Amino acid sequence: LTTVGLPRGMVNRTGFDTEHQLGKDEWSSVIQTELAKSPIFGITLSSDVSNGNGTISVTAEALTNINLDKTEEIEDYNIVICLTENGIIEWQKDNTAGDIEEYEHNHVLRTILNTTFGESMGNSFVDGDIWEKDYPVDITTLENANENYSLNTLFMGNGNSKGWDENNMEIVVYIYNTNNYEIVQVEQIHLTNH
Repeated sequence: LTTVGLPRGMVNRTGFDTEHQLGKDEWSSVIQTELAKSPIFGITLSSDVSNGNGTISVTAEALTNINLDKTEEIEDYNIVICLTENGIIEWQKDNTAGDIEEYEHNHVLRTILNTTFGESMGNSFVDGDIWEKDYPVDITTLENANENYSLNTLFMGNGNSKGWDENNMEIVVYIYNTNNYEIVQVEQIHLTNH
């Protein structure tokens, strides 16, 4: 937040950890710079989740040679698998309009399927190298874990820890450089085919 309470944003976490918090007037030029870059990874996702259970399949492909000739500052890459949800109706504080009791929240992080910092994909890739893995999903188990965590950290709030709707959920997968935390690729699909 700025000194007057306005939100700050990040674009792919570029400039971490000193120049990554950007005001809204700075976003456009940073986005244009990011869009001009050639991707170094591609991500393909699929999901057969229905009725709360199934598998998410993740495939990442190197789109160029990475770190093959480097001897210093070798870049490691991690992959993070997230579940988010849209359409959550819940309370929201608003300075100008007062409290909004039935505000629609979107892109709410529900859980991360591997770990907070993801898992290593490695640090040396030849163009065309493939990394793939399947992740089992049980929505009820994940939802209960989320509720238990929220109840144990009540000061953080637990107003939306339950009531997940898999039809409003998305899979978001991103790859980042562990040296500077910059996100180099992201992909998103619906959790279910609805």
